[in-house]
Amino acid sequence: MQHPTRMTIGDEKRHSAAGRGDGNCRSLLTGGLGSLVFPTRRLGTSLATARAANVTSLAKRRSLARGFTLIELLTVVAMIGVLSALALVGFKKYMNSSRTADARAIIGAIRVAEESYRSETLTYLTTSPGGLTDYYPANLPNGKKRHWVQPSHANKDLWMTLNVVTDSPTQYVFAVVAGAPGAAIPNTNTSFKPSWPNPTTEPWYVIQAAGDADSDGIFCYLVSSSFSGEIYTENETE
Repeated sequence: MQHPTRMTIGDEKRHSAAGRGDGNCRSLLTGGLGSLVFPTRRLGTSLATARAANVTSLAKRRSLARGFTLIELLTVVAMIGVLSALALVGFKKYMNSSRTADARAIIGAIRVAEESYRSETLTYLTTSPGGLTDYYPANLPNGKKRHWVQPSHANKDLWMTLNVVTDSPTQYVFAVVAGAPGAAIPNTNTSFKPSWPNPTTEPWYVIQAAGDADSDGIFCYLVSSSFSGEIYTENETE
């Protein structure tokens, strides 16, 4: 006759712990199998994203490797040609204006000196007795710069009396003819003849400057007068 097994308090605790352990294993196994689905989904999403990125990158590489069409190249060449032409025109204008800059400055100084002389004498001063081709500080321009004061020039004293102030040597030569009211105005050497009052009703003067920067015998002319503050220029590129 077998007697029923008696369990002590320690045996009950061990049995309870073993039961909990089996439950935990079953729960872990069940939860683990369920969770295995999620890595698979994430992996699929990552692969799809990578494929899309590869397709986009391949399209970009193909677009960059395509190059330019003939029409695109011709358009670029035409734009470069237009910009170059505009730059060349602007450069020529700048060079021409820079060539005559000192002549314009000296003509301005002559005008100031003539007005100062008239304020004292009520008339203008002729510094070129031989006419508008009786130049100073040299007889003719040749592209070389000269100092304003030329002691050996025949008209030096007249120019010193007018007291024209210049800042630097110049390659231009100048002539000034003045007259009383009613006196005839001399013709300039320009092909275009300025329109001046005839007869004159007040004292007047005419300034003519000539330059030859490239020494080819063709002169650049600048003309101004007491009738107007404008400066007429001809053959500015010479």
